Amino acid sequence: AIVEQGRKSVRNFALAIHILGFIILATSTIGIFSVMLVEVLNRTRDIGLRRALGTTKIGIRLFFIGQALCYSVIGSVFGTSIALAFYRPIGTFLSPLFDSAGFGVSEMAFTVPGAGPSGIAICAAVVFGALFGFFPALSASNTSIVECIREDAA
Repeated sequence: AIVEQGRKSVRNFALAIHILGFIILATSTIGIFSVMLVEVLNRTRDIGLRRALGTTKIGIRLFFIGQALCYSVIGSVFGTSIALAFYRPIGTFLSPLFDSAGFGVSEMAFTVPGAGPSGIAICAAVVFGALFGFFPALSASNTSIVECIREDAA
């Protein structure tokens, strides 16, 4: 009975960690979305000049999606590196708390997660960053050349 209660507690804790990770992922993608939207608004004249010089709508989209991908890759690699660096110290710090609650985690080895979970985290961040970077890129590519140039002149 006690072992089953301990397993249930560990499952609930794991679920809470997964929910927290999803919230962090959603927050970071919203941040990428807002940064890209500001980039598009600040580069209105550049977009108009590029379009006037012959850049296609797809070229404009690819430029801004590439920028969003760069932000996503840099942010996810940095975040994963920080998480891996602090994984063991935080586990060691929390171990006495779990032991005092009767979970007996001091016998557990706090090994650093392998490349699989880290790769999945980085890929998820890049995919979400690309998706949320697509909408500002679409907005930038659909702006007419005349609007871009007129907006700067006003």
